[in-house]
Amino acid sequence: MATPILADVTDIADWADRRDAQSTLPQLVRRLVLATTPAVEKLSFRSGEGVNLPGWDGVVVTSEGHAFLPIATSGWELSTSADVGSKANSDYDSRTEDPKGLDPSNASYVAVSARRWPNKEDWAASKQSEGKWREVRAYDADDLHTWLEMAPAVHAWFSIQIGKYVEGITDLKSDHRGTAGTRSRSQDGGSLPAARDLERDVLHLWTAPLRQEGSGARSGDDRLQTSMRRHRVIARPNGKSAHTLLGKWSASRAIIKDRV
Repeated sequence: MATPILADVTDIADWADRRDAQSTLPQLVRRLVLATTPAVEKLSFRSGEGVNLPGWDGVVVTSEGHAFLPIATSGWELSTSADVGSKANSDYDSRTEDPKGLDPSNASYVAVSARRWPNKEDWAASKQSEGKWREVRAYDADDLHTWLEMAPAVHAWFSIQIGKYVEGITDLKSDHRGTAGTRSRSQDGGSLPAARDLERDVLHLWTAPLRQEGSGARSGDDRLQTSMRRHRVIARPNGKSAHTLLGKWSASRAIIKDRV
């Protein structure tokens, strides 16, 4: 039976042993960047079979940075390898020798491991001291977990991907598998489609760029309450209150604004 909690650091590190981790890690980082960064100008993270193509695992250009995203241009190398240090050194040497179109003096190098990396700070400091890149950063499973806490919708999505049961959240694919053949729309009286629409709006608001809020625009709280009224849904099919989701949304946006 799946555990009704979100993925933690141990889950992330254990997930790195799975075959799908290599192809999904870029998608995870891509979603985290989009969910927590309002001013992304360029974003490229190949996932799925695209991880077999040559070049950077990811490239980001943004006019605003935060605790996990360098400002301006950054090149990213991602890894699920158990030999964290050797893989990090190999990737760094390869990209420093051939930066694939980036100017190291004006770009940041970011190494990400889905494992736990005890000496990541020392590694980053050593590479930074070489002076070949404007900035060098190193992240591991602990950092990914912290970043996930800044992006609740992504945290829920990732938790479901690795087999966790997340109370109050069901992705449409899993929900379809769980209800197909056991419940018709007429049997649930239309409440399930309405709840799905509400969930879609909640997830959209969780991940909407911050620039959508401000002068001349309704607040996210107002828009979520409007969605609740439109769908006439107060309690989720599994009993989760929509007002609880509103509270989570408000808290998560406050965290993101504070970190940026």
